Amino acid sequence: MNTHFTPLLKTLPILATLLFPSVVRAEFAPGEVVRLRREEPLKFKGKVYQTGTRGQEFTVLKVNETEHAAYVPFVTEDRQLIAVTIPEAALEKSPRIAWEDLVLAAEMLRAGKVEEASKTLDKIKPETASGDLARRIRTELNKLVTAGRDARKPGALPAYSEAFTRWKNMVKEVANDGCYGLAVVLDEAGEALTARAFGTKPPEAYLKQFPSIDKADLRTKATKSTLGLALARQFYGLSKLTEATQAVDEALLIEPGRGDLKILASRIREEGDEVGKKISMVQQLRTARDFSRALDITSRAVKLAPSNTELAALKDTLAKELEGAITPAPDDRMVSASGADIKRLTEGWELYKSRCFECHDLDNVEKRTADGWAGYVRKMAGKAKLKGNQETLISEYLAAARSDFSKNGPRKFD
Repeated sequence: MNTHFTPLLKTLPILATLLFPSVVRAEFAPGEVVRLRREEPLKFKGKVYQTGTRGQEFTVLKVNETEHAAYVPFVTEDRQLIAVTIPEAALEKSPRIAWEDLVLAAEMLRAGKVEEASKTLDKIKPETASGDLARRIRTELNKLVTAGRDARKPGALPAYSEAFTRWKNMVKEVANDGCYGLAVVLDEAGEALTARAFGTKPPEAYLKQFPSIDKADLRTKATKSTLGLALARQFYGLSKLTEATQAVDEALLIEPGRGDLKILASRIREEGDEVGKKISMVQQLRTARDFSRALDITSRAVKLAPSNTELAALKDTLAKELEGAITPAPDDRMVSASGADIKRLTEGWELYKSRCFECHDLDNVEKRTADGWAGYVRKMAGKAKLKGNQETLISEYLAAARSDFSKNGPRKFD
């Protein structure tokens, strides 16, 4: 499979702190998700590399307290990973999701902070996507900690081994569910808790009797998916929905159970669906020849997905269709349909665009008959400050455009 991530494999060691951050908390801690408060230059080696957009999210790699800046991952055009800096003042914490608390709790357990981890797990609401797993971890943690208090007493080893087996089985289930990074942290947390219970790291012979996972393989997969997450966030922040969808889908193929990836994928798809709804609405408006509203909706959709070539082409077509509906340019077709003089039609056309469009939107030429247009122009002549034969020229142009539409139908631009 050809993915975004193959050229990035050489950068895997850089991501160790991103995937397995320290649990030391600061204003912006390693591993924490932050977003830009405003448009802000992203600097690489002290020079502006690119400009980030308001709301764009990043995962903090580390914080330079002296420079009051955060280092965050950025994927270059040739798919290389670099760390760019952003001033702390330009950042704010993104709303936390339950998955992040789940990972944080696992990291706390690995660091031996059982009480803090327990409180973090208890904060996760049962109805969230991570709620069931949080309760499972909490249950197995209680059993392991309880057994660990008596682990060094005579005859207590079987009870602890049973609790540790349950923990290891849970870790395997987490890995089988596609949560590779979390499984690795939980596995290391279980071994750290076991070492704490016995006062020293247990012999390898003791650990080998329990269910195990391939941590090296899972760590590599989790690191690749972290690269995919960084790339998807980058594209999403730039409103490149097509590229963001591709990046997040490829990352989910690598680590399908990862919670933050699934949530980002959902957000991207929701915006993609919104773009799809807008396109459907635009097609209905085109059928009704309401090109002005269709163009307005398409322009907004292009801002959501500026790299969508279908939308860009549709916007260009709509602009032509709108012009063809309200101010069609005089040509042989119009002259043939109306019998009017091309020079007078061109003068009327230029006047209509410059004098009438400056105050209000223009109607499609088919909205009124030739007599209807003449009466309308007469009514508006004073407001438009028309002089001499200008009223006549505009009326002649609109009558010719209306005749053209009646005989030849709407102009096609597809």
